[in-house]
Amino acid sequence: MAVGPYRVGLAGKNLISQDVDTVTSSVTGHRFTYELEPQFTLGSAFVSDFVTVAADLDLNKKNGFKGTTSVDDDTQFFRIGAEFDAFGHAQLRTGYRADLEDNVDNAFTLGLGLSPFGVANLDIAASIIDSNSYGGSAQLAFTF
Repeated sequence: MAVGPYRVGLAGKNLISQDVDTVTSSVTGHRFTYELEPQFTLGSAFVSDFVTVAADLDLNKKNGFKGTTSVDDDTQFFRIGAEFDAFGHAQLRTGYRADLEDNVDNAFTLGLGLSPFGVANLDIAASIIDSNSYGGSAQLAFTF
């Protein structure tokens, strides 16, 4: 739903519940079950010509492995991000992700996009979790 520069949306995934069994380990003989349950996310944004600020919240936690496993891998995320746009030719992006279940480390992201004249697009992004966990990406595209 959009009202002026404000946006609100609701997204759902895994709408049909199912369990997925892993392959039985030849070493331990264990088999685990991963639980896929419906998950809903509420998002909101403010959009203008030069800046977009968005936030979303998982309305329910996502369960992971179930049963006798000692793995606590449930997650429920809150995310916030912003993009600053220089007349459609350059974009600076930043974001933050926090796990409300405290099972996944929080992450900070930063990105730069260059799209001069709408012909070539270069996107570079980085994510930083801690001093030992980080990632990066680069994408180059041409429009004819």
